[in-house]
Amino acid sequence: MEILHEEHDMLWTMRIEEDAPHVADDAKKLKTLRKSRSILRQRIVDSNLEYVNSKESPFKIWKGLIETFVRKMIKSQLFTIRRLLSLNFEEKQKLASYFLTFDKFIRDLGKST
Repeated sequence: MEILHEEHDMLWTMRIEEDAPHVADDAKKLKTLRKSRSILRQRIVDSNLEYVNSKESPFKIWKGLIETFVRKMIKSQLFTIRRLLSLNFEEKQKLASYFLTFDKFIRDLGKST
């Protein structure tokens, strides 16, 4: 999203509040904020729109998405780390199977960072 906003020269809209004094008086900046908000909402999957429906400014939309999904990523990482730490090799198990499971956990950790 930041790259898209940077391409449209609107990256600043994701860093400030809409009701900031230097923005509220400038009609051109307000129009840019509305366009930025529209771009953000167009790129969000319909199932995730519920997280941002009540947000008015691009800053609040972005902040809300980060707060929601970073929390989920941390939980996922902790769960994967716990599963990795509890992974034990059993004598009946094939070594290749154990390594495949280990590699899957490592890939999962890499995806969530």
